[in-house]
Amino acid sequence: SESLLSAALDADPALLEYAFKKNVALASPVSLFSVLKTINYIWRQNADESSVRNMIRLGKELYERVGKIAEHADKLGRSITNTVKDYNVFVSSLETRVLVTARKLNDLDENQLGTEEIATPTPIEAGPTSITANELQKD
Repeated sequence: SESLLSAALDADPALLEYAFKKNVALASPVSLFSVLKTINYIWRQNADESSVRNMIRLGKELYERVGKIAEHADKLGRSITNTVKDYNVFVSSLETRVLVTARKLNDLDENQLGTEEIATPTPIEAGPTSITANELQKD
């Protein structure tokens, strides 16, 4: 109790200083409860700060990764666009250079080459959708 700590300090005035030198804090039940509540509060603050630091670190990591994914998406979009352009050049060349001659040859003798019309590939009109989000744009 409070009176026992007070009596011990009255009996030996150097007791408190001796305890502090040994890294011991003398406390009565009431003051011990206050000290424990303070320690609990400090530990929670420390845990909260640690969580915030961890969230900031994860946020930075995620932001960097999203940036890298955006670079990959941009490169893939350019590749798709180039593939579509190359395909359309191929279709145009097939229609104007190869199929014209094949049809003329077939018209000479229908029975020899075949009766079905050769299918013409259709050019691709659409390309990939551009990424418009500011966060995903290249600087």
